[in-house]
Amino acid sequence: GYPLPTIHWKKAVGEHPGEYKDIHYDYGSVNVNYYSNGSLEFQHINKDSEGHYLCEAKNEIGTGVSKVIFLKVNAPAHFIQKSKQVQVEKGDQAHLQCTAQGDNPLEIIWKSGGQRLSEDLDARYSIREQVLDDGFMSELGIAQAYRHDTGLLTCIASNAYGQDEMTIQLIVQEVPEMPKNIRVNDQQSRSL
Repeated sequence: GYPLPTIHWKKAVGEHPGEYKDIHYDYGSVNVNYYSNGSLEFQHINKDSEGHYLCEAKNEIGTGVSKVIFLKVNAPAHFIQKSKQVQVEKGDQAHLQCTAQGDNPLEIIWKSGGQRLSEDLDARYSIREQVLDDGFMSELGIAQAYRHDTGLLTCIASNAYGQDEMTIQLIVQEVPEMPKNIRVNDQQSRSL
């Protein structure tokens, strides 16, 4: 319009439109740039950026116009914790758990030495999965862990927006083996 309108942006307080708060250059974790054409640019967008935004345009003529838009932020699969170590005793059951965040649907697969692990691969394996409010949890159970199970396992999470990995170092502990082939090399009256 003429004269040129001034553009002002606000963000809804809470999840639903109704009450709005001015957007400053640093609105929590929302870093924004304003442009003279009325555009709003987000520098670092995350789930906190999601919500309803009100754009108001006013000049000296009339009452002005406004429009509410909803910004949906899609979150890629990611792990907060990138690695951990799990220790179990030989013969015990190992429970390896990884929790991924991101938009559902999320999928998690387990790998060891580049090979995908499944219940079909080894009867000792069990995989339990649970959808969470903010992600997905997968637990790999290994019944009767043995020394050869020691090693790095990789938990890979993916969704439509990205993929991430977490590594778990599994250490299977056992009592030392009995010494074998012991020989006496030198013998004296007070020591062997």
